[in-house]
Amino acid sequence: MTNIYALSLFKDWDGEVMQNTDGIKGLYGYQQIGFCMAKVDGTDIQSVIDDDGIYVKALKFFFDANQRGLVDPESTTQEFGTVQTKFKNGKILYSLWPWLGAGQYNTVEHTAEGKGFATAVIDDMQCLEYGCMPYGKMALGIMIGSKTKQPERVAEFVDWLYSPEGVRLQGIVQNYACGPEGLTWELQDGKPVFTDFGVEAFVENKKDLNIPDEWGGGSWIDGQSRLNYKSVGLVENDPKTGVCYNYLKWEDYAEKTATELSKDWSQHYDGALNTIDLLSKENKMLVLAGTNYAVPEASTDITTIKEQCKQIIVEYSWKMAFAQDEAEFASLFEEMKTTVLGLGYEQVLAVDRLSNHLLTRMVRMWLEFF
Repeated sequence: MTNIYALSLFKDWDGEVMQNTDGIKGLYGYQQIGFCMAKVDGTDIQSVIDDDGIYVKALKFFFDANQRGLVDPESTTQEFGTVQTKFKNGKILYSLWPWLGAGQYNTVEHTAEGKGFATAVIDDMQCLEYGCMPYGKMALGIMIGSKTKQPERVAEFVDWLYSPEGVRLQGIVQNYACGPEGLTWELQDGKPVFTDFGVEAFVENKKDLNIPDEWGGGSWIDGQSRLNYKSVGLVENDPKTGVCYNYLKWEDYAEKTATELSKDWSQHYDGALNTIDLLSKENKMLVLAGTNYAVPEASTDITTIKEQCKQIIVEYSWKMAFAQDEAEFASLFEEMKTTVLGLGYEQVLAVDRLSNHLLTRMVRMWLEFF
């Protein structure tokens, strides 16, 4: 018997709920705050224990798949690292996250053979997409210490990080930034194209690449920024050129990295350039407007109840996914509901609903403003 399965799950990331369900509810535009499942357009807020809610539907999806022998039987005991290895070895056919399957299996060799992970459209999907924050992410910033000897010089450096040149150069590692014009790329007919050096750096990913002497010499790898700081979003345009900083968005990159897999996928979906292009054309994407809303810290009583409830919800969720039959699935669900309601679940849900309402209101304010 083969040990290749459609789905493989793991428990490492479980929190208030069984975390692997994110890969299902995200396909329909839902995000989780506490014990609420909220559609990001503000049209629906559900409880984790709603009979016909998206969370229970996700568990039912896992249950049905397992009944058909499609779920890895090691799912209840393995860790994420093991799942990564299985993806790398081609032992899993469906990835709950787009970066996981493709990141592990889509090697140069596999994609050249027309094999690999690629996006497939589901008829009723509304895939969740996280939008950019117009005023930046308040939880992440650069500060100048009170004891800095040359604060003006540090301020100049921070300003440079946000300049077009600074974004191009320091975002190479963390943000797929295109590097310096003339060295890695140039404009032709208003469109960016890679230079020979740019092809070696970004398309072929050569590790032993050296910078030409006229650009200062030295190792390309050693010269890359290690700040791990993203000053702008992934799809921002360079105001000096009107071109996206991110070379992954360039037509030239798509052409130079085309494989048998990408060509076949694009042909299947009427010439779509990439997943975002496809989902946009098909109107299958639901964007959560970026805000800096942070969930307020709950009281000690609420925190205690939530901790008790989440242990029950996670435990029973796994039992439901691997139940022996429909009757056991339904019985476990009723036991889970009865138990958490007895612990004070409704008190926690009320707090989580308020947080969701506040987030929804802020999102609508952003959408009206922009």
